[in-house]
Amino acid sequence: MKTHTILLIDDDPKNIEILVSALVSQQFQVTTAINGTNGLEKAKKYQPDLIVTDTELPDLNGFDFLARLKEKEAPVII
Repeated sequence: MKTHTILLIDDDPKNIEILVSALVSQQFQVTTAINGTNGLEKAKKYQPDLIVTDTELPDLNGFDFLARLKEKEAPVII
């Protein structure tokens, strides 16, 4: 059975902690980033199956992040 990878992008450590705990308990592999730039790097490196991002990141808003990521095939939840 394939393990699905989810990339979480959020600058709030508490949000990351809660989401990682919930997703790992459901057998997902989770990678995290604290800003949009780091998120873009990790999206290219890990090619996640799903990206969950905040709209208000320190360096990019969620929509700018999407514009830069548009060639990536992973579904994104904002």
